[in-house]
Amino acid sequence: MSSDAVITQMEAAMKERMARMAKELSVVRTGRANPLMLESVKVEAYGSLVPLKQVAAVSVPEARTLEVRPWDPSTLQDIEKALQKADVGAMPQNDGKMIRISLPMMTEDRRKDLVKLVKKLGEEFKVGVRNDRQDGLNKLKKSFQAKEITEDALRLLEQRVQKLTDSYTKQIDDSITGKRRKSRRSRDAHVPGSREAPRHVAVIMDGNGRWAAKRGLPRVAGHKAGVDSVRAIVRAAGELGIETLTLYSFSTENWLRPADEVDALMKLLSWALDKETLELDKNNVRLSAIGRLDALPAAVRSELDSAIDELSENTGLNLVLALNYGGRQEILDAANKAIAEGAKSLDEKSIAENLYGADLPELDLMIRTSGEMRISNFLLWQVAYAELHVTPVLWPDFRKEHLVAALEDYQKRDRRFGGLSAK
Repeated sequence: MSSDAVITQMEAAMKERMARMAKELSVVRTGRANPLMLESVKVEAYGSLVPLKQVAAVSVPEARTLEVRPWDPSTLQDIEKALQKADVGAMPQNDGKMIRISLPMMTEDRRKDLVKLVKKLGEEFKVGVRNDRQDGLNKLKKSFQAKEITEDALRLLEQRVQKLTDSYTKQIDDSITGKRRKSRRSRDAHVPGSREAPRHVAVIMDGNGRWAAKRGLPRVAGHKAGVDSVRAIVRAAGELGIETLTLYSFSTENWLRPADEVDALMKLLSWALDKETLELDKNNVRLSAIGRLDALPAAVRSELDSAIDELSENTGLNLVLALNYGGRQEILDAANKAIAEGAKSLDEKSIAENLYGADLPELDLMIRTSGEMRISNFLLWQVAYAELHVTPVLWPDFRKEHLVAALEDYQKRDRRFGGLSAK
């Protein structure tokens, strides 16, 4: 067998593994409806056993609902019986014209089990890819021993094999990450009258100083009280189905405050990261950060990195701390990064791909406490089509009921993104 044939055969084996993995992942329930969940259902119709897709159309009208519409109304009861026998995770509801399957919300325990299962699947398929690599290498080495290829050619072929292996391993990792994200998005918002929660909410946590001044306390007391609000809102955000919560924790302009206040803020941040990590872990929260993080004090950066690492395997709310962050600075840094990577001209795509949080969902809602009508250099790029909600409530007093009010306000908005109203 020629060396090119060996490489082709090896890549074909890896592609086949990817296809099998995609099929196995498609039937792993994330709490979100997917027509592939019914792929294996067989229906006794017209005197034979046939796949469901041959006798009906399957659609997803809502995130947790499947609708099955038969091509021939006379097969409706046969389809219903087949779905009842199949383990689809919910009881089919027949309205006489179609069958609706409403999937139950995924519990946190089930979500954790799903993550373990998906991770195990990923590891198994990566082992398979590595076995394919080893088989290919063994065949190439035999060709070398038979003096069919030179040593230099063998080295080049080994590099090709490794590149292919790395590529397919990355595809597996990306697929697993995507499945985990779907499990996180399966939560529904528990907001009265709501259809869907915003995926990404950002908060300008303003009013700590005024809260303290009203009580005759030093400003740092307001910042400490604000930590209690962070704890309450992080827990509430997870309960309300928000996927990503970004908190404006320390801006680049905050360094201009008195040195003793800045020092107190840094110490408070380090203390909170150490103290709250256990609570975040119990609530299945992941942690990340955006901003010019290298300029943070060493102790703060160490606590931050440690907390991010400790919470990295969680699958719930993604809590993003904006630290030493400025919106103008982020855009400038993104542009400089794009240029450094070889961009000859800049466009929206090259900027967006190099933002601090380039992998975060689009911003849906920005909340500002304390009543001030300013964005304050926060997420300037991302806020372009986000909805704004300003509340007079000072941050240390902000609790779940205030967040619910913001979400209800958001869900009344007609989001046009520059187009015409859908109403």
